[in-house]
Amino acid sequence: MEEEIEDNLLFLAAAAECVTITKRRCRRRFLHQRRFWARQWLQSRKTERGMMHFVDELRDDVCGFQGFLRMSSHEFNHLLLIIIAQIQRTGTFVRDSISAKEMLVVTLR
Repeated sequence: MEEEIEDNLLFLAAAAECVTITKRRCRRRFLHQRRFWARQWLQSRKTERGMMHFVDELRDDVCGFQGFLRMSSHEFNHLLLIIIAQIQRTGTFVRDSISAKEMLVVTLR
């Protein structure tokens, strides 16, 4: 009779330990959620009025475009066509990549 009680207590202790371990693992998964790879302001760069919108508006203003990027709009487009294959990246399912045009504007600026 005593052996049965000891076996039952041992079984209950093992079951309680399994439940405790499972709860810890679930809590760790909950606390360790993936962080975003892109900052919020990077994700909204297409929707908000940013530098690229400013550059697009400057294309109409020849002197403004020349002063901002130190080259004409025609030269910028020609340079972009030459190097687009080397600097263009593809986006992932998590975030869009920076366009070749944006990379060139930042480099020239």
